[in-house]
Parts: sequence; C-alpha cells; structure tokens
Amino acid sequence: MTSTAPVPKLQIKNFLPPEGWYHIARHVRGPGHVSPEHTHDFPEVFWMERGAGIHFIHGQAKEVHAGDVVL
Repeated sequence: MTSTAPVPKLQIKNFLPPEGWYHIARHVRGPGHVSPEHTHDFPEVFWMERGAGIHFIHGQAKEVHAGDVVL
C-alpha cells in the first residue's frame, strides 16, 4: 500500500527563538522505534550513543551503530 500523504518538513523557524542560531535536542528511542519520514530545511547532525538502527536518506538505507556520528 502506498501513502499519498505529504512528507512533513521540519522548519528551523519552528525550533529557534527569534535571535537563535542553532537548536540542540536529545531524543532517546527504545528498541523497535521507527521515526516518521520527514525532511527539513536545515542541516542535521546526530550520533548513536548505544544500539544500532537504520537511517534512511536520499532513498538509501544506511546502518548506524553506537559511536557513529552522522552529518
């Protein structure tokens, strides 16, 4: 089944105060968690503290493991 719903786009303006330059967040995910598909209008950096997962980017699945930093 194919979804026709638009992919949500995260916008930096929704995360920053008027004079803000950057946003830092820490998300803790449990086993089996699947984040919804999304895009954004800002660069993203994340790292895996523990465990492993799959990061989908530009139509490709990339494995990520504890200690990986993704730019």
